[in-house]
Amino acid sequence: MTWFDIVAIVVLFIILGLSYYFARIIIFPKVYPYEEVYQIKVDEGTLNTMDWATWPKEEIWIESPKQYQLHGYWLPVEEAVGTVIIVHGITVNLYASVKYVKLFRRRGFNVLVYDHRNHGKSGGNFTTFGFLEKRDLKAVVDWVVRKTGHGAIIGTHGESLGAATCLQHAAIDPRVSFVISDCSFADLADLLYYRLRKEYRLMGWILIPIASVFVRFMAGFWLQAISPVKAVQEIEAPLFIIHGAEDEYIPPSHAERIFASKKKGVKKLWLALHSDHAESQPVNPTLYDQKIGEFLSDIMGPEFTAEKADD
Repeated sequence: MTWFDIVAIVVLFIILGLSYYFARIIIFPKVYPYEEVYQIKVDEGTLNTMDWATWPKEEIWIESPKQYQLHGYWLPVEEAVGTVIIVHGITVNLYASVKYVKLFRRRGFNVLVYDHRNHGKSGGNFTTFGFLEKRDLKAVVDWVVRKTGHGAIIGTHGESLGAATCLQHAAIDPRVSFVISDCSFADLADLLYYRLRKEYRLMGWILIPIASVFVRFMAGFWLQAISPVKAVQEIEAPLFIIHGAEDEYIPPSHAERIFASKKKGVKKLWLALHSDHAESQPVNPTLYDQKIGEFLSDIMGPEFTAEKADD
């Protein structure tokens, strides 16, 4: 065996090792403990403890298609005009969704918040970036339909991973009346290429295809199959795309690609100034509320611009 052969074998093992390492990071992300997220959000000022304590709510458990339990809360309002399901981002849990609850409750919507698989109190041992999460969301919609009746208005609002989940779900579930996508990625493989270059100075074109093979064996999906920008082509429901104009984690170009990809039905894009990843609402809650109201007014009528319920 020549020195060249030895070096080639060493390089191969390094590439395989790094690819396996990144595959595990992808499907086993760091997830913050349940109550720690609560305290983080309280400290950030995005979770109002008085609101959360006083809103009428019911703790719920919904069975996923894979037989694990999804944990959440049902927050009803009197004489509801519909329901909005709010879906959180990666590493956190439903407490990260609480900052959006009042936006919809005050306009007469029931709200359901829940923990993703592999997050919070829900089951599931790994994260799939929408591959299984979209089926979980479909099960949550099933629960809402049983609760509120067939034909009821059901909207979804997602942040980051939650937004990507909402987009992939809406492509397979026509019962959704509208979708609000806040800082979704357009394509998972593209995002991973970008993150590898930015964080590790590594060449994703070598590592990502091999990592995808490891992910396929460990979690049952290919990284290249997770593509909200392709899913949105099938969405007919009205879509509001929100993205921080200063987002460095998922660049706003992802939002622009998603917007351009939707060919059916109403679509709207807002790039929020001075906002980094998942910060559009915390940076300017008044403007965020206004934009949500305008979108709902456009698709449902002017009465949804203003509040309908007193919190």
